[in-house]
Amino acid sequence: MSQKHKKNLLVKLGLLFGVIILLTALGCKKSTPESTQTTESPAESPAITYPTNERLTNEATTEETVSPSPATSTPTSTAAETPSPAASPTAATTPTSPTSEVKTTDEDLTLKQQAEKLAEIYGTYTNKDKEPYKNFKELKPYATTKMQAWLDTQTKKSPEESDAPFYGVTTKALSSAVIESSADAKKILVTVKQEEITSTRATPQVSYKILLLNFKKEKEEWKLDGVYWQ
Repeated sequence: MSQKHKKNLLVKLGLLFGVIILLTALGCKKSTPESTQTTESPAESPAITYPTNERLTNEATTEETVSPSPATSTPTSTAAETPSPAASPTAATTPTSPTSEVKTTDEDLTLKQQAEKLAEIYGTYTNKDKEPYKNFKELKPYATTKMQAWLDTQTKKSPEESDAPFYGVTTKALSSAVIESSADAKKILVTVKQEEITSTRATPQVSYKILLLNFKKEKEEWKLDGVYWQ
């Protein structure tokens, strides 16, 4: 091939490459607006998402408007609670002791003092006493016939051996209350404090207990008819 043809061929190839490059450049320019258009599309998206956000805010506001309902529910709960005090007086009226104490204040006061005294006698004893079951024997003058028979059965039990370890308890009445009352029977609760001492423990062990004392009217006199630790 002659040099002239080679030059013409190179010129044509150069023109061809130039055209290709130009077309490529034009294609890029055309694509960039499309990309800008695609990038501009999110600018329109707030207009689309805004109503949805507004809908959510509306739903939130509706939830907030619903939220005061607990406030409305609390009055109903308080209203539900208010009848209970109205019902409580019925429970308060069940014990007859307040009315009986009002009618027989002096008698109940005297009997409460006697109950505290008998509780101290009943709960104070030692196994080294010279007279076994001294506390039971001291209760007999204040007891009914039925109670005296029970005390006799207790005092007839054989006492502990003389070489048994020392044990002693002292009982002190703290308070008392009439819990049941009728014309011929009363029940009194006595709260006591006890101090126990043994041969192996010199320091008293303190405890608090409740003693129930039943009283019965026998020959127009109130007598002890039963003693029960609670």
